[in-house]
Amino acid sequence: MTLRKLLPLACAAILAACGGELTQDEQASSAPSAPASSAVSTNGRLRVCGNRICNASGAQVQLKGMSWFWSNTGWGGERFYNASAVSSVAGWGATVVRAAIGVHGTGSIMSGDRAANVARARALIDGAIAAGVYVIVDWHSHEVHQAEAQSFFQELATRYASSPNVIWETYNEPTSQSWTSLKAYHEAVIRTIRAAGSQNLVVVGSPTWSQDVDVATANPVADSNTAYTLHFYAGTHGQYLRDKANTAMSRGYAVFVTEWGTCDASGNGGFNPTESQNWANWMDQNKISSANWSLNDKAETASALVGGASATGPWPDSALTQSGAWVKAYIARGSSGGGTSYTLGVTRSGTGSGTVTSNPSGINCGATCSASYASGTTVTLSAAPASGSTFGGWSGACTGTGSCIVSMTAARSVTATFNGSTGGTSYTLHVTKSGTGSGTVTSNVGGINCGSTCSASYASGTTVTLTATAASGSTFGGWSGACAGTSATCVLSMTAGRTATATFNGSSTGGTAPCANAITFTGNTNNFNTTGAVCYRTAQRVNGWGCSNFTGRTVSVNGGTATATCGAGPFPLAQVGGYTYFSVSAGTYPWASIYVW
Repeated sequence: MTLRKLLPLACAAILAACGGELTQDEQASSAPSAPASSAVSTNGRLRVCGNRICNASGAQVQLKGMSWFWSNTGWGGERFYNASAVSSVAGWGATVVRAAIGVHGTGSIMSGDRAANVARARALIDGAIAAGVYVIVDWHSHEVHQAEAQSFFQELATRYASSPNVIWETYNEPTSQSWTSLKAYHEAVIRTIRAAGSQNLVVVGSPTWSQDVDVATANPVADSNTAYTLHFYAGTHGQYLRDKANTAMSRGYAVFVTEWGTCDASGNGGFNPTESQNWANWMDQNKISSANWSLNDKAETASALVGGASATGPWPDSALTQSGAWVKAYIARGSSGGGTSYTLGVTRSGTGSGTVTSNPSGINCGATCSASYASGTTVTLSAAPASGSTFGGWSGACTGTGSCIVSMTAARSVTATFNGSTGGTSYTLHVTKSGTGSGTVTSNVGGINCGSTCSASYASGTTVTLTATAASGSTFGGWSGACAGTSATCVLSMTAGRTATATFNGSSTGGTAPCANAITFTGNTNNFNTTGAVCYRTAQRVNGWGCSNFTGRTVSVNGGTATATCGAGPFPLAQVGGYTYFSVSAGTYPWASIYVW
């Protein structure tokens, strides 16, 4: 940074230290220009245009980057709140960073450590300005503190009113609050930001941990430069949540993924590259901006850095976790500011027949054999032979007989070969069901719906995917016979006759409560503020669950084996005496939560 750029900043700092306030003209003169060719110099101030986020010229923009961990003093992640760390992440190709400013818990704004947390917000903002990247200023809370939020955003929006870098996130993850009350909160905070002089992009959280974007956009906030927050964790959330976001976008509203993880919603549960890729493909296809959780070295799957990593970077590959390496590669594939796209073309050959489909969607060949994808999108092609045919393999941009995965950094062409059955050999697949519960098993080809139709014949070599779906009140226990494991899907190659058995377990409504004096909760979440052991129960059907801030704690569900991994299934969870029980051991952080859906 040149001396000319440093002097106005120094003057601004002196005025602030002496209690003086800057006028907007003084702020504009003190705002440093973005480095040449940086994301901010290229795109300028961001705005909502229809259901997308656009740059100052109206071109669609997709940002990719990292979210920092809670800024709370003493939580460990605060040491990464420095300009050098921002510069190092920008070196990955990141175009956005996120300051997750801790509102509650020890060492937070609400616990009396406001000055330190605001200073960390400013350190990340100033680092982003110096690096020429965007920065999300996140009021990182699960609780409503409107007066304190307005004070926080008034201070920072006044100071950075002239900076195009800043994006305001007014409420990280509401839990069980109604959208009616949240809308009123967001509109009050947005009025404070606008009154302070900032017309920058605002992103607002929705109920159920910022998942209910469909609910929020049915009654949108009254501000024209506002997008809606979506949060997901690949090990917990799948297509159903993408469908909720698709609904929001179909109504004409923009979605911004300000936080996402490659694992489950607890921050642990194992790295999930398959569902992470599904989410990445969807974000790229829809030009949805995102920030991954989190730039931290905490001992959990979601952390990008290994324990003891440098607070400033740059970080060698050896300092990256499995998640960190994957996310760095995703970021490096590029943010989009100009809309570059490439065409993927599919042809079919051979004496047989079949279809080729894509993920993300666009190709169904059959009828639609080409589609355009944003630069850097990873596309997975799947071949399904018709009855009496077999899949012979790929050629062109792919080889082999498995799924075809292509990176759209240029135009690509792929050929799928389907072979006709030479001898007419076919084999029968039988499905049986067992257990005390009920459910259905369906096939992707050939007509099994068991239910009623529990067998079908297939040409030799046909690949069949079976899917088990438990009925209400039952859970899927697993496969036996030609299939194994507890995944809901089983893939078989019909090179001989096969029999697969799906076991469905019934839910238990009797039994003895596994813990005394359990506290009943009725909403989607239950927060608690103690380091001691607690027991909670809910009468609602639990199709999935997770937890937050559970370092050092274990959870026993319905008296089962204690686990440090949130979200243990199978789902839906059985009940004991009409309740699902969560017995939680003592832990490190006083504030924690159990949430269910």
